[in-house]
Amino acid sequence: MLAVGQKNGVVTLYDGNTLNSLKKIADHKNPDKDVISSVKFSPDGSILAVGYCPPISRVYLYDIKSDKIRKIGECKGASCRIGSIDFSLGGESLLATSIEPLFYKTANGTQITAVSSLKGEQWSTMNSKYTWFSQGIWPPCSDGSDINTVDRANSKKYLATGDDYSKVKVFRYPVCNKRQLYNEYKGHSSHVTGLKWSYDDKILISIGGLEKSIIQWNIS
Repeated sequence: MLAVGQKNGVVTLYDGNTLNSLKKIADHKNPDKDVISSVKFSPDGSILAVGYCPPISRVYLYDIKSDKIRKIGECKGASCRIGSIDFSLGGESLLATSIEPLFYKTANGTQITAVSSLKGEQWSTMNSKYTWFSQGIWPPCSDGSDINTVDRANSKKYLATGDDYSKVKVFRYPVCNKRQLYNEYKGHSSHVTGLKWSYDDKILISIGGLEKSIIQWNIS
């Protein structure tokens, strides 16, 4: 299944093989303002998390196991757009990144304030910019907005970043040390706004901003 979040607050679900439209989720009140900024399936595919921009600035959780899709929780507390969503390996916890990392229970969307309880938690994906695992990605004199997108390789060996300076960087994961070494790749002429590793980590795909280009990097 493929989930596509739209500017009018609608999520359209497609068949992953045929790309035929299956269903639409439109649980919103202001079609002109409820812009979806991030979507993510849980590891087992039973839950769909949908992150919104302001004025909602929260994550809606949907049970999609059956034909009847139902909302099972709202993750509140973010002060800005939801930039990324990550599920724990078992799917019980969720990490939503706004201008800070926020943690929730996927059963009902309750916020986890005792973050120490998640020590040692394994994450199915890692797209958050603000975690212990990615604290070394920031360049000197960074104001916290220089890096736009992050994606961890499926092997968990590498972490790729796209920044405001048209650069794609690949670090060894986790990136815990300041000024950690990295490989740098140039090709975009504008902000790098999206990154994604292929399933076998042999190709890294990056998306440019104003220049609207897609570049495939062969990572050997």
